[in-house]
Amino acid sequence: METRHDLKKLKDLPKNLINEYNSLLKEGINTWNEVKKLEDTDLNNLLKISKNLSLRNLKFIRGMASLIDELDLPPKDAALLMHSGVSTVSSLALLNPNDLLKRIGRLERQLHTHRNNPINLASAKSLINRARNRQLLN
Repeated sequence: METRHDLKKLKDLPKNLINEYNSLLKEGINTWNEVKKLEDTDLNNLLKISKNLSLRNLKFIRGMASLIDELDLPPKDAALLMHSGVSTVSSLALLNPNDLLKRIGRLERQLHTHRNNPINLASAKSLINRARNRQLLN
């Protein structure tokens, strides 16, 4: 069973990000919080170390890290939000649940996954409320 501490470890990234994942670990960056704190200069320095990395992918991982760290999301949900065009807690807080469901549904249709929306109305409301509460704390 995973502890809360284990959930913050850098893991469960989409398979297309394996090069970036391995480079982050090699540089001693092994938690989502550490990834979230990376500046653009840090990302550029990683690019200089390894030629197999993509700045776009590194920024994608950093966006995931922000959502994971601030909202306690699993990586797959953070990736789903990022791919749906919701890259920050503040952008999520501005949405209403139906808009979020439409975005995710559109992504699923574009990818031809033929599966039901992985987020339902109740979970969309909860997620947006968490984002709004997080905004109030900052």
